[in-house]
Amino acid sequence: MKSRIKSETYAFFQKFWLTCKKNWGYFVAAFGVAITFLFLKKEKTSLLDQISVIRESYEDQIKQIELARREEREKNAKALELLQKRLDEVQRQYEKAKIELDKKKKEEIKELMEKYSNDPDALAKKLSEATGFKVILPE
Repeated sequence: MKSRIKSETYAFFQKFWLTCKKNWGYFVAAFGVAITFLFLKKEKTSLLDQISVIRESYEDQIKQIELARREEREKNAKALELLQKRLDEVQRQYEKAKIELDKKKKEEIKELMEKYSNDPDALAKKLSEATGFKVILPE
């Protein structure tokens, strides 16, 4: 009895193998469909859900852009304020230096006037050097 079951089982597998060899394309296609069905099966979301997710993402992006823009404006305002303060400081320093320079030139001119009060040609030459003005002496 064992040999009969063995031979029947052998015959069944031979027929199965021949059928598989003859129709292998169908088996591959069925296997592919089954695999695709298993991997692509997931929860289906409705179109309205997708639209609401897209809208929320859009609104988040808009908020981030507005926040970045606001921060940029604040930085620009601070930079302009700092620039104005520095310009004012430079202007004050310039005015102070100009006044001090004017005082020094006046003092220097006074000294030259006292020193060369008897020699007008030398006085003209020294004043020309001190002030940077060109003095033309009569010949």
